[in-house]
Amino acid sequence: MILGINLSHDYAYCLIDGDRIYLREIERVSRLRYHWNDSSLTLSLLDDFSVEELKQITAIYLNSPEIWDVRRNSGDLSSVNREYYYVGDYLTRDLNAPVSYGKIHVEGMEIPAAWVAHAYAHAASTFWTSPYENADIIVLDGGSDTGYGGWMTGSRQHIEMQDIYRNVKVGNRYHRFSQIVYQANSGFYESKVMAIASYGNKDLSKRQYLKKNGMLNTFPDKKVCIHDIAKFQYDFEQAVMNLIKRGKTDNEYLCCAGGCFFNVGLNRVIADSGLYKGVFVPSFAGDMGTALGSALYGCLDMGTPMPSPQKLRNPFLGDPIKIELNELEKLIENEGDEPVISMEMSAVENGCIH
Repeated sequence: MILGINLSHDYAYCLIDGDRIYLREIERVSRLRYHWNDSSLTLSLLDDFSVEELKQITAIYLNSPEIWDVRRNSGDLSSVNREYYYVGDYLTRDLNAPVSYGKIHVEGMEIPAAWVAHAYAHAASTFWTSPYENADIIVLDGGSDTGYGGWMTGSRQHIEMQDIYRNVKVGNRYHRFSQIVYQANSGFYESKVMAIASYGNKDLSKRQYLKKNGMLNTFPDKKVCIHDIAKFQYDFEQAVMNLIKRGKTDNEYLCCAGGCFFNVGLNRVIADSGLYKGVFVPSFAGDMGTALGSALYGCLDMGTPMPSPQKLRNPFLGDPIKIELNELEKLIENEGDEPVISMEMSAVENGCIH
């Protein structure tokens, strides 16, 4: 049983045990959007595991944009209820290798553990769940231990970094711009800004966010109007397309991951560009997906077969549940007497109603 864990916002773990895949985002339990608080740098998500269940874990593969904070804290990942300590090597900033190794000490046990570089965890979550044998991979997010993403190439047994985006702050710029629009110093407003952009006209804005080097410009020092937001979205799309054109290899397919690829306007531009025969963006493109990516790295590392890409592409990665129609009707009811669902159903499995 291999466990992949994301220690950051979108706090999550992914369990792979043979053909069983279980991806759980703690937000669904805590009801805290993005679940980003003090517990995100602990292993409190393992508190529900009994000692016997912990003994069944073959290895734990961790990733976090805040890995340096863990190192400064001497590997202490303890929760309120249980002590967890990581002992071993940490990733280096030059990324000579995407994985470093150690152990988790808990309940008198030593569980083999490793750190997976954040950008590689993102890349694994999209490429190894895609239908492609070979592909270019682009990762863009707000920042991590590896910078702000990277350009990679992938095969079924290997992902290779071609260009680390140490100063390409495209995702970080969108994040900060969104906060400026909402006059906030923290929080995530990217999805709202993306939606607002569709109502503006970029040609009515006098702003120039795209620099001569093809990257996004610095932020405005005053309020922006709806047309400025549309212009920023357009320049954001152009900046990403510049990166894709710069990195493209002979591969016919592209896989994308990182928070930037929740931007449907950007995804449309990439797909319509004609640069690739196919473009794949997983449903878990954000940091929750790095828990899955870390677990997949664990499978490769431990010589354990990965689950099939077809199964991994299901957005509902959990244990099958079965429920009779009359029970479902009791759970899902309208304000009136009629149930919302009236079709015949016998089971709900892997998130799909049959």
